[in-house]
Amino acid sequence: KNPQKIKKALSKNFNIFIKEGRNEGLRFTISVPKKLDKRSAHRNRTRRIIEQVIMQQKEILKGDKEALIRAKTIITAENRNICEGELGQLMKHEFDG
Repeated sequence: KNPQKIKKALSKNFNIFIKEGRNEGLRFTISVPKKLDKRSAHRNRTRRIIEQVIMQQKEILKGDKEALIRAKTIITAENRNICEGELGQLMKHEFDG
């Protein structure tokens, strides 16, 4: 519904698609495709971890943007720290104001 141009931020584990927002503040949508894992428990855990990273960064992030965060991998115990760091850095770089 937002006619603005899309800016893409790509990394190894995430794609972020950003548009200028029509409202004040940041809005996020999180997508974990079913093709990554057919088990909803694993997809939902990945979604919750991404939400935690967003909530930890919310004081730092600035701007009036809308973003779609699409996971490329399921976050497991083994790769959690790597994925959280990667997403945090990507968000700091893209939403610095």
